[in-house]
Amino acid sequence: AQFVQAGGYATERFWSEDGWGWRAHRGLDMPFFWRTSNDGPGFKLRTVFEEVDMPWDWPVDVTYHEAKAFAKWKSELAGVAGTAGGGR
Repeated sequence: AQFVQAGGYATERFWSEDGWGWRAHRGLDMPFFWRTSNDGPGFKLRTVFEEVDMPWDWPVDVTYHEAKAFAKWKSELAGVAGTAGGGR
């Protein structure tokens, strides 16, 4: 949630060229299966049959592009030099 709340989906430098194009094409501002909660701050998870309160202890379902952007953001926060994935 921190990456989303910090504007990670709106910050091109965290994304590869292909990843940014994919994100823009999909019009995403958060992972595809996430929704903002109508019940106040926070997120919901869209499952097959319903939207549930975000289960933060469940595995995260994101794409390669999203994972790579998150890793680059997290590395920048930690002050780690280089690129996520060795620049691949």
